[in-house]
Amino acid sequence: MVFVTGKIEADFKKAIEMGAIEFEPLTNKPWGQKVGYLRDNNSFLIEICTPMN
Repeated sequence: MVFVTGKIEADFKKAIEMGAIEFEPLTNKPWGQKVGYLRDNNSFLIEICTPMN
């Protein structure tokens, strides 16, 4: 599952506060997008990213 957001730092932090576990920290990708990965309470992998330029 992927969530696209313009306020990625706040949303990533909020997800962790609500119980998600950081799988991969926020990273700036070469194509200009910022991406991070979390695991939810059912161990599903969730991507949070900024919109593509």
